[in-house]
Amino acid sequence: MPDLTLETGVIHLWIVRLAPDLRFGSLQKTLSASELERANRYRFERDRTRFIVARGTLRDLLGRYLQLCPSAVQLEYTPKGKPFTSHLLAGHSLAFNLSHSGDIICFAFSLDCDLGVDVEEKRPLAELAEVAQSHFSAPETEAILRVTGDARLDIFYQLWVRNEAYAKAR
Repeated sequence: MPDLTLETGVIHLWIVRLAPDLRFGSLQKTLSASELERANRYRFERDRTRFIVARGTLRDLLGRYLQLCPSAVQLEYTPKGKPFTSHLLAGHSLAFNLSHSGDIICFAFSLDCDLGVDVEEKRPLAELAEVAQSHFSAPETEAILRVTGDARLDIFYQLWVRNEAYAKAR
């Protein structure tokens, strides 16, 4: 894959579906010691694998944008744990965010902006009304509870990922 180019005002969105990854070993080799330590804290192998593939793919994409070896990308973290890099891209800060749920990983990249992205595996929630009432505003909760069946679940997840992405950007 060639180097990637970003322009001001443009967002690149990448969706990766986890599958048995033939590149797993090469992705794992790009991680820092602290990332490998974090990966090894996961109790289940599938969760370790998801973390390694997500973080390794992030490093691969950042390396392509920055024209650096993935292992040379320096990641730093905000007090709330959001990763960022101080590397500049043609004098611009490279903004990025990632989210993963189930077998999907979503990455977003842009220049000089606050950026948040979220993805959630859609699954039934027995306590959907309670979760909505404790996590959403009154108008959002009303919108969710006004409909039934699959439409209710669809609206719930649309609002959930929108709010999560906004919170991650801020």
